[in-house]
Amino acid sequence: MGETVGGQKKIRRYDLDWLRIAAVLLLIPFHTARVFNPGELFYAKNDQLSEGLQRFIIFVAPWHMSLLFFLAGAASWFALGFRSGGRYASERFKRLLVPFLFGLAVIIPPQQYVGMLTNTDAERSWWAQYVFFWTHWENPDNYVGWW
Repeated sequence: MGETVGGQKKIRRYDLDWLRIAAVLLLIPFHTARVFNPGELFYAKNDQLSEGLQRFIIFVAPWHMSLLFFLAGAASWFALGFRSGGRYASERFKRLLVPFLFGLAVIIPPQQYVGMLTNTDAERSWWAQYVFFWTHWENPDNYVGWW
């Protein structure tokens, strides 16, 4: 079940694995529900809103991000038991850099564009909004979901 590293036996924490799976899968209905939530601005809103989905968001929101941070901290704690801090930081950097850059270049700008169209009076083309995203670090449109 576990290999030995540095004289210590690595033990797989299946309870944390299943919590992580559940927490990550919960992200899909949570963010989908936000499109139908009448209680707050979001980058996109459906014409029909749902009080039931708002209750779901109110239930999940206070503890879900805390759970994700707890799981990340627990994973880091166990990982640091078998590698140095420098090696751990290097592995994380290599593993997370490409998804971070992809999200920054491909996922976030369209969300901000839809948010600009939905929540402000600004009228920019997609390309103008993409350039605006990279050149304006302030929030001239007063859109709450700017960042």
